[in-house]
Amino acid sequence: TIAKTIFELKTPIITGIGHEIDFTIADLVADYRAATPTAAAQKAVPDQYEVKTTINNYIELIDTVIVRKLQKEMQTLDIYQNKLQNYAIQTESIVNKLTNIKNIIYLSLSKNIDNQLERKQYNVELLNNSARVLLNNAFQQKERVFDRFKNSFDVYLNTLENNFSKLVITLDNISPLKLLARGYIISSQNGKVIKSVKQIKEDQEIDLKYSDGEIKTMIVRNK
Repeated sequence: TIAKTIFELKTPIITGIGHEIDFTIADLVADYRAATPTAAAQKAVPDQYEVKTTINNYIELIDTVIVRKLQKEMQTLDIYQNKLQNYAIQTESIVNKLTNIKNIIYLSLSKNIDNQLERKQYNVELLNNSARVLLNNAFQQKERVFDRFKNSFDVYLNTLENNFSKLVITLDNISPLKLLARGYIISSQNGKVIKSVKQIKEDQEIDLKYSDGEIKTMIVRNK
């Protein structure tokens, strides 16, 4: 009856009856047979030191995974930040070049048209009132052409300036200072950013930069 009850139980059963040479029916239906009662107790209750060691190993593994992930993300951030900075510099250079080209075109067109109009105006004194009206129309046409040309260039330059402003905002959003404001820190030694625990040793001083200041700290242990 006891053996049948043990067999039907859902709870895991450990037997430790008698000594090594003893073997009972209960041992046959139990989930685990221990040689002695002491061995049964050791099997039922895990060793506290082993449990702590296992937990510490998992904590160290999680810390390692998090640090590697953060290092990878920081490297990716550095790459994109450099690309955006280069693009911003190139955009500013293009805007300056286009502005210079616009000014050169304005001066060239204005000079050529003014020279032509001056030559025509020299001879207009010999023309009748109808010719004078045509010349005035030519001057007005010149102003309209310049106005359209200037407006087109201004629109194009405004577009470039807006794009440049967006780039500046993007650079500000991914700035390391923003990361510091969210609780991250930047560790460095002798002015160089520390990206791996392999770069530092025990009993060395390093700098920790927060959003509101910096501190120095001593490495006690390097895992």
